[in-house]
Amino acid sequence: MRDYPSYGFEVVSAKNFNLNGNPALVVDMLSRSKKKQLRQVIVKKDERVAIMTCLDDQEKFSQSLQHCNQIVKSFSWVSPAESTIK
Repeated sequence: MRDYPSYGFEVVSAKNFNLNGNPALVVDMLSRSKKKQLRQVIVKKDERVAIMTCLDDQEKFSQSLQHCNQIVKSFSWVSPAESTIK
């Protein structure tokens, strides 16, 4: 969290929560110079971590946030045996 300001982001809020049975962290930020707002969701399971980022213009972000939250809620871990990526 301490590094975000060095990249030009102001952390607005950070909150721990549970996502589909896994510990997660949601971080909401503003980009001061580019007038962008973003949300990062970090999910941990065992030794793996997934980071999802949603970004939009500040004035449009509240609309985009609804779609972002739907995508995040649908996230699930896939075991390597189940992966379809070749």
